[in-house]
Amino acid sequence: MRISYRSLAALTLLFTLAVVAAPPGARLMVQIKSGRATPSNLDIASRKTDQVYFQNNDSVTYKIVWTDKNYGSPFVAPNTPADKSSFNVEPFQGPAGPRKVHDAAKSGQRYSYDIMTVRDGKTSRAGSGTVTVE
Repeated sequence: MRISYRSLAALTLLFTLAVVAAPPGARLMVQIKSGRATPSNLDIASRKTDQVYFQNNDSVTYKIVWTDKNYGSPFVAPNTPADKSSFNVEPFQGPAGPRKVHDAAKSGQRYSYDIMTVRDGKTSRAGSGTVTVE
């Protein structure tokens, strides 16, 4: 088998691009069972590539509500109204997401959220958790 100089150069370029390309981010999962988040404190190490998923392992709908009025959610732009940054996680739903950290999220900030149970249009607090962006 004969490999031409051009073919070798092209293969070298493709190999170099594959090695230099950014590795895919981590797939981070927050599982909700009985109103409790696991893990309760999620650390996002790579804001550019990590993807966060929320999974509901119960028969009720949960609503994730960001509680810090100054910082809101790490997934939306700062000063976004609370109702725009909250989201529902449906019963027995597989991984809901991905959610990526917004470029304007503050590094080192701990973003807190409440897990609210939604029944018949009424919500009640079931648990809480935090997301820390590095």
